[in-house]
Amino acid sequence: MKFLFLIPFLFITVGSFRLKRQQPGSCPAIIPPLNGLIEYSTGTPALGQLYPHGATAQLICNTGIHNGSPTSSCVNGVWTPVIGGCPGTPQPGIGGNAEGPQCASGPLTPLNGQLRYSTGSFLGPYPSGSIVKLVCNPGFISNGITEATCINGGFNPPNLGECIAAGK
Repeated sequence: MKFLFLIPFLFITVGSFRLKRQQPGSCPAIIPPLNGLIEYSTGTPALGQLYPHGATAQLICNTGIHNGSPTSSCVNGVWTPVIGGCPGTPQPGIGGNAEGPQCASGPLTPLNGQLRYSTGSFLGPYPSGSIVKLVCNPGFISNGITEATCINGGFNPPNLGECIAAGK
C-alpha cells in the first residue's frame, strides 16, 4: 500500500512588514470597553501609526452613561487621565484588585531589560489595575516609557521603552 503525503509550504515575506517605533510623545490606541467605543480628535491613524501628543480620546457608551472620565489626552506617550468605562464594564482601579477584564499577556520584554509585575508573577493573566515596570540590566538605562497599567483587557501603553547602554 502506498501513501502520499503532501506538505504544504507557507511563504511569508517579512521585509515588507515592519513594526514602527513609537515616536516620543505618541500614544497607542485605547482598547475600547465592552458596551462602548473610543473616538479620537485626530481620526484613526494608518495601520502601525500612533496618536500624536495632544490628541484627545472621547468615550462613547451604548447606554449614554459612563463611569469615570469620558475624555483623555495624549500627554508624553500616556493617555491622561485614564479613560472611564461603560455600564457592564467597571472602570479599572489602580492597585491590582479592581473588577474588569484581565490582561492575557504583558508588553514585550526589551533587550537588556526585565519586566516586573505588581502581581509578582511573570505569567498572565494579570488582573485589571496590575502595573508592569521596565527595569534595565546593570550598565543600561531606560529610554522611553517605563510603566504600564492593565486597563480594559490590555496594558496602556502597550509598548514600553528600551534599555540602552549607559554611555550613549
